[in-house]
Amino acid sequence: MFKKEFRDTLIILAHSSLLFLALPLLNNVDYGVASLEREFASVFNLIYTLFVIVFAAYAGAAFFSHEKKENAFEYLFSLPLPRWKMFLYKLAPRLLVLLLLIAAGVILSVFSDIPADVFGLLFLFLSALFLGLVVDSLIMGLLGVLTVNMLFYFAVLIINYIAIEAAGTGEPAGFFLSLLLPGLLLLAPLGTAFALCFKRMDLKPLELHLKPYALIVSPMVFFFVVFFLLFFRDYFSWVRKF
Repeated sequence: MFKKEFRDTLIILAHSSLLFLALPLLNNVDYGVASLEREFASVFNLIYTLFVIVFAAYAGAAFFSHEKKENAFEYLFSLPLPRWKMFLYKLAPRLLVLLLLIAAGVILSVFSDIPADVFGLLFLFLSALFLGLVVDSLIMGLLGVLTVNMLFYFAVLIINYIAIEAAGTGEPAGFFLSLLLPGLLLLAPLGTAFALCFKRMDLKPLELHLKPYALIVSPMVFFFVVFFLLFFRDYFSWVRKF
């Protein structure tokens, strides 16, 4: 099983690496203004960052794509393995490759803010994974991932606004408050719903397994929407000052 999952991970990696085909094109663009000319290093950093982002989202969202496409859940659940081992066999190669890509990005100085960038990529991968179980198509899964990551992104912006302006500190919030806290508040209900759903999952239609997501994830989304509405006007008024 591990060999198959590793092979699937390499296929996802190959698909994601197609972004590098844009490297020669972008590197040879003449912008006409010296200050805007792209050097190879800056173009490579941009393409590599996009490559890792695409891989993280794709690897998570496609976590169960084979089982859904080939109706192979019956085979998966017939294996003489507990559910947690099935999950680890599928998770290990994807997470390993993602960590290797992140490590390569750190060595090549691609990431400008290592803690924030690494956490953001891990958040993207895990949110895609947790949503991928109950979404029929890869496209819908990626749209769900985009929604969750937009919630995370705006939460980070507003928390930093509160730290800078409302709290009067003049400095952005630290890593724990601005990134780790909203990230965990989003991942905890998603991960709990995923664990309950996967533990109880059988061969019934997929829509019959959505109850944990409806009961656990919906309050989280409601909380973040209320949070945004409370600070939306003040935040954008503050942004317009600049």
